[in-house]
Amino acid sequence: MSEENVEFVRRGLEAFNGGKWEEVLTEYFDPEIEWSDPPGFPGAGVHKGSAAVNARFQEMEEMLAGFSMQPEALYDGGDKVVCFGRTGGRGRSSGIEVSRSVAWVLTVREGRVVSVVGFEDRDAALIDAGLEPDQG
Repeated sequence: MSEENVEFVRRGLEAFNGGKWEEVLTEYFDPEIEWSDPPGFPGAGVHKGSAAVNARFQEMEEMLAGFSMQPEALYDGGDKVVCFGRTGGRGRSSGIEVSRSVAWVLTVREGRVVSVVGFEDRDAALIDAGLEPDQG
């Protein structure tokens, strides 16, 4: 089942980066999703429920044109999937391209992502998922 979770997360990221936010919210995320931004993100916080997560997506898109989360590697942690990647876009007011290395731990239960936790430290993300830090 866990390899299925990795593929499920991969497809969700493809949909997200393809601008299919509504599909991500309805087909991939549990309605009670809890999303925690990495601590250093602008406006970082915890967003609970589909409406709050959608508002966060909209907020990021307002700041960064073409906001995306590009996966570099996905790790199987059973019901947790660790995603190492880059997030960014082009600043709407500055026009400057921004990109930031991040790690996300996505918890999948009953075919839906129930939580997403962002980390700035990749080892911490692996440990959170019960994996060995030297994997990444």
